[in-house]
Amino acid sequence: MQPNRVQRKIPLRHAYSHQLDSINNRCPHNRFGLLCEYSCSQCIFGTCNWRMRTCDCQSGFTGVFCNQTTMVERNIIDGIHRCQLCHKGNTASCHMEVDCPSNYYGRDCIHRCLCQHGGICDSRDGHCFCLSGFTGSRCESSCPPGTFGHMCLQKCQCTEDNVCHPRTECNSLPCNGNSKCLFEQQRKKSLISSCSEGYYGPPSCRQKCMCMNNAQCEPLSGRCLCHSGHAGRYCERSCERGWYGPGCIHRCNCLNGATCDSRTGACLCGMGITGKLCDQECPEGTFGRNCSEICQCKNSAQCNKMTGCCTCSIGFYGSTCQFDCRSFTYGFYCSQTCNCSTETSDGCDPKTGKCRCKPGFHGDQCETACPTEQWGDECLNKCDCNGNSCNSQTGVCECPAGRTGVRCEEDCPTNTYGIGCKPCPCQSFQLCDVVTGECRCPPGWKGDACQFPLTANGPDMPERGDMYKKDA
Repeated sequence: MQPNRVQRKIPLRHAYSHQLDSINNRCPHNRFGLLCEYSCSQCIFGTCNWRMRTCDCQSGFTGVFCNQTTMVERNIIDGIHRCQLCHKGNTASCHMEVDCPSNYYGRDCIHRCLCQHGGICDSRDGHCFCLSGFTGSRCESSCPPGTFGHMCLQKCQCTEDNVCHPRTECNSLPCNGNSKCLFEQQRKKSLISSCSEGYYGPPSCRQKCMCMNNAQCEPLSGRCLCHSGHAGRYCERSCERGWYGPGCIHRCNCLNGATCDSRTGACLCGMGITGKLCDQECPEGTFGRNCSEICQCKNSAQCNKMTGCCTCSIGFYGSTCQFDCRSFTYGFYCSQTCNCSTETSDGCDPKTGKCRCKPGFHGDQCETACPTEQWGDECLNKCDCNGNSCNSQTGVCECPAGRTGVRCEEDCPTNTYGIGCKPCPCQSFQLCDVVTGECRCPPGWKGDACQFPLTANGPDMPERGDMYKKDA
């Protein structure tokens, strides 16, 4: 008579199992399941209990193969925090939790995970969950020879030519088109089953990864582990301006409106700004991105720290302010015309536009000659000519007729007369008037040649000395 078959759930935490309630009705070693239909190698994050026909899951995992987490994520409105709800049969309070970026863990996500060989890092305490075939606190070691599976708890029973016996785990790895059986030739042992790239959920590996931008697909859950500079469920988004790092959770600390590299956080300064935090203007004489360009401005022109363009000082023009204003122009970039006489001035001041009068002239437009006895620039000098006038431009004395000398202090020499002391036209026996140049006989003489004394009488003799004027 066959024993009664009663199906019931074993009250193990985080595990679901089925067994037959009969005495000593156990599965063979390395098998589990209601009908012993599963290989212990399929027990992913648990311990194969062949006596109870179950896969006893580690804390945090559930399912027949212990390949499902005990938490169900529910997104809250802001998309950043989430409430974690326990599966049926467990109780827990609901709290707000922030996801750490991939490869980080801890309260503030500042600790870097150290798991190796594809091990999964617990974002709370950094504990490593090793893939089948690896062991160690960091999953740093392969299974010892003769063992395989999760935590290397299973023993291989293979022949020397690596052909497994029919009812051992070595030939029952559930590999399909999306998974692969890893085989280590040196040890001649079959080790683990893992998903091929682009798939997750061992041992069947039927779920296709949806990660973008070369993100890593977590092999158990399919969760996308974004590279620095990307975020989103599938790592489909680039970091917004002002944020960087894995998951874009770090805020840039750059100043003056600068942004930062979405991967490294290094500040990318704008034109005319430099410094680690973009907090400094370009030094004098430099401009451009990272202040790498040299200003070419001349004549004290101001150099734009962004573009390098020159702002000329008043009185200069040109692309680098290299030219003075031309005659009769002044002001910014020499754009205004002087209001000055072109005959009596030399243009105007290139900065103020004030007329520059030629010597001997003055006035707003240099339209007025200097007054008598004044000369020079703006008629500021007085003539020094013993009361006589001078040249308004040079200051040279202009002596009256009959006077000479630097200051007109002397009479003209003998036999000279008039302005400039010109030679007299008189005969040697005649006298010359120094002012008019008139020729006359010496006192007491008369006649054409002054040959007669004034006492002589005759029809041709004048009663007094005649004066002979110079020929015109």
